[in-house]
Amino acid sequence: MNEPRAICPQCQKAVRFITVAEFRRCPECGFQYRLSEPPPVLEIRPASEGVRNFFKYLFYVLLIMAALVVVGAAVFFAGCAIIASGFH
Repeated sequence: MNEPRAICPQCQKAVRFITVAEFRRCPECGFQYRLSEPPPVLEIRPASEGVRNFFKYLFYVLLIMAALVVVGAAVFFAGCAIIASGFH
C-alpha cells in the first residue's frame, strides 16, 4: 500500500487505487483504467465562479431593465409634449 491517494473520477473519493495486471481499480466503486493511459481528467470549477456568473447575468438583466425604463420615460415625455403642443 505504498500507492499515493488519488481522487477517483467516478466516486469523487480520495482512495488508493489497487494495481491488478495492467489496470488500476478504485476499491470503493470499481472504476478502472489502463496503466498505459492516465485516468480521465476531472474538471472541478471553483464555487465562486458560479456565483460570479450569477451576479454577472443579474447585472445584465438589471441593465436591460434600466434601459427599458429610460426609453419608456422618453416615449412618455415625448407623447406628453406632442399632446400639449396640440392644445395651443
